[in-house]
Amino acid sequence: VYKMWNLNIMKKIIILIVTIILITSCNNQPECSSAEVKRTLFSIVKEQLVKEYKNTYFNQKWDYSSLRAYSKDNGLNQEDFLSQKRIELNEEARIFAENAVNKTKLELDAVRLLEKEEELKKCKCVADLVVDREESTKIEYTAQLTEDNKVYVEQNIYNFYNFYFYTNINKWTRYSWIYI
Repeated sequence: VYKMWNLNIMKKIIILIVTIILITSCNNQPECSSAEVKRTLFSIVKEQLVKEYKNTYFNQKWDYSSLRAYSKDNGLNQEDFLSQKRIELNEEARIFAENAVNKTKLELDAVRLLEKEEELKKCKCVADLVVDREESTKIEYTAQLTEDNKVYVEQNIYNFYNFYFYTNINKWTRYSWIYI
């Protein structure tokens, strides 16, 4: 009788544990500061930085009137020459931007949950985006689980950057705020 009673208790405990596991796995929802959400968010931020750095670098280096004068003085086809120089500078700017962003260290600090939608498996978050342990700015983002349980992150782009800009070929200096 004692063994039967013990066996019944064990069955009930196992059923309870399985039920708890099933309930908690059904409520699977991304967290604002989870490693996967941060990794995805940083990937988005770095992609945007590459774009900004590339455009800034290109705009600082592109000197249309000097290139036009050079092509004219040397009897070169102006359209072909400018097109080739544009391609070369675009590639140089891309390499510069990717190298600069790869050296940039991003961290999230003071992560806060703004809203949680359990039915949609979605959370809205805000945090301080810290760049190279020096500068920080507020960043808002949402994280949501897709139907196949992958994390989907969207970052709100307004009020985004206080970063560094390239002002000289060999060094970085703090330049200004960028708003996208």
